[in-house]
Amino acid sequence: MLTPTPLRPLSVLDLCTGTGCIPLLLCHLWPPGSTRAHGVDISQDAIRLATDNAARCNVPSFQPSSLTPYSQNVFVPVLGDLRNPDVFKRLLPPFDVITANPPYIPKREYDELSLSVKNYEDPAALLGDPPDSEEQDGLTFYHLISRLLTQKGMLRDGSIVALEVGQAQADAVEGILQQSAGLRNTQVWKDPWNVKRVVLARA
Repeated sequence: MLTPTPLRPLSVLDLCTGTGCIPLLLCHLWPPGSTRAHGVDISQDAIRLATDNAARCNVPSFQPSSLTPYSQNVFVPVLGDLRNPDVFKRLLPPFDVITANPPYIPKREYDELSLSVKNYEDPAALLGDPPDSEEQDGLTFYHLISRLLTQKGMLRDGSIVALEVGQAQADAVEGILQQSAGLRNTQVWKDPWNVKRVVLARA
């Protein structure tokens, strides 16, 4: 169980942060001054939205400059690409918690989505694979995340990785974390509709 405190704050990294809802929720739930979160996204629009949401939630979005205790939790949206590891070196790893709700919809499923979704959502935020990828199973971002997790110094001992997954992807993503990232301590959580929805791993 994670028990962050101002004297032992947790460092959180949210990948493909989008609106910033995951780190902002943690900033809301955990005690003031106990959480220092970063959210990375490749979209400038997403970073602006996450920054606006932080302001609406009264969560500061500035970069902590020291290890002294803070009176508030902090969420810093960062423009960056998962394929560029240098981005993460600037975010002061190691991290205690890494979360992600990445694009994971396969092309065949995207083509069948209703216009009420496709007309209002950026395809890049939904499609799980580049158009030129040989694999169109929606798992590209999980492979990228797995490679990121293997970088030296990214994960603190005992840290937690939590990844949202699409329908019927949980077993494959669990395998990616176990085999590619070397995270053997894994479990799968189901959503209220009994669908496997989150893969959790502990370093």
